Amino acid sequence: MDERDATLTGFRMADFDPAELVSWNQPSEDDGVPFIARVQTRNGPSHEDDLITYDAQRFRDWLGPENWLKRSAWTGFRQDNQRLVIYNANRKAAEKTLGVDLIYYHEARDCFVLVQYKRMSKRSVGSDWRYYPNSDSNLAEQLERMRAIDKECDRLRRGVDDYRLSAKPSWFKLCQGDSLLPDAKTLAPGMYLAREHFDQLHDKFQRPDSAKSFSRKTVERYLDNTEFTDLVAGGWIGTTGFGTRGVQEQLELSLSGSREVVFAAVAGPSPSKPERMKRRRDRGVTERRY
Repeated sequence: MDERDATLTGFRMADFDPAELVSWNQPSEDDGVPFIARVQTRNGPSHEDDLITYDAQRFRDWLGPENWLKRSAWTGFRQDNQRLVIYNANRKAAEKTLGVDLIYYHEARDCFVLVQYKRMSKRSVGSDWRYYPNSDSNLAEQLERMRAIDKECDRLRRGVDDYRLSAKPSWFKLCQGDSLLPDAKTLAPGMYLAREHFDQLHDKFQRPDSAKSFSRKTVERYLDNTEFTDLVAGGWIGTTGFGTRGVQEQLELSLSGSREVVFAAVAGPSPSKPERMKRRRDRGVTERRY
């Protein structure tokens, strides 16, 4: 589910029409076939489009080791003057280096956003969806690495005039652990938290008189799918300047390990907000917020 949601989130962050994804051959069990290789598209993936092919090869060269490329699935899409390339790699060291499952790159804004997925669960029928950090043996190491890359990106952004609400790239998505997903283009319900906000809440939850889990009852403020992907699409969050170079260098060194990573890259001129809103109106978008 995380791989599927990361792929769809990359689609939404690029502000591409999700109606392109018309169906998904959901497996009865995990057979190792990536979501992007299973999804059926309205017009078929744009592998033969010259620009998509060019972008795919360029990002392949940029991303590094040939042995990684042989184990990845990719496809491309085109919308107006933009192209979206999505890779689904087998489990890689990027997660070990950056603590992320989704790596999104916006070429026109030279911007990275990194998202670590965490599953929420129910401990009994009728209870709330909750994530229990003290039961997650991977969290401490992931947080340490995410803090390091955020600190480096914050240091390297100084003197850059490309404004961000936050130029630190690391985010969490706490997803409901539903096994049944309605269609190929619906994002899993969940909460997006900036790494700093997650840290603050995590520290608070360690107090004796505090809640011990993340849920909609214990977290007052978070971003939903629509809010988060809109901020990314508008260039309001993500790395800038030399911070982007720092993340790129980490990726070039780390995409040869054992963690599954979804990499989504959008190329071409970035539309303005009025252009994005018009595009959504033209395709009759009705946002569902959750």
